[in-house]
Amino acid sequence: IKFTVAGVPPFLLPGGTAEQTVTYGARQPLEAEVKVDCPMWIYWVPPDEDEEAAEDEELAEATVWLALDQEQVPGEARPLEGYVDCPGTLVGCVTLDGASLGPFMLPPTEQDTPSASRPSSAATAATLPAEPTEAQQGTDTAGADTRCRLAGLQFRINPPSGYSYRAKDPSPLAERVEELGGCEAQRLLTGCPVVVGFLKAAGQAS
Repeated sequence: IKFTVAGVPPFLLPGGTAEQTVTYGARQPLEAEVKVDCPMWIYWVPPDEDEEAAEDEELAEATVWLALDQEQVPGEARPLEGYVDCPGTLVGCVTLDGASLGPFMLPPTEQDTPSASRPSSAATAATLPAEPTEAQQGTDTAGADTRCRLAGLQFRINPPSGYSYRAKDPSPLAERVEELGGCEAQRLLTGCPVVVGFLKAAGQAS
């Protein structure tokens, strides 16, 4: 069966296209499950040149960013070394190699596996799942955590030479999910990348 997935950026889908084909028989369920990836680009951006021209104690900090769309990554972006803790996933963390900006794939959870009764990273019936109501947000009927996985990300960055790193606190991802609920990935894809930390040059005033 051939069908078109609507409401999902094609680069998140198998084959990078909205046109999908699944093998379907008489005993198959009425819904077709399509895996939706969550690629992450994680990078840092130096301060603007005009800010760097200021006195040392007034230098702006460099910023560490998370994007889910490569088209949103600026040309001046630089790679990072470190780890991104991904609570609740099967792997537990993602390694940043210091050579690539991404994509780094968000690891799956147990609920994402085919044997699970409730997939959490798949779109069914060729559409993105509807955002849960306030009463449903956070757990499913079995009590499992269903909050957006991006909300729990923790960035452990090995700063470039001459810099120190500090994470943005509170986490903007956790903060938005707590206040707004729903899917942080949808907000990042339709909005813009988010600052998750800062890099301070050695000798820069706190």
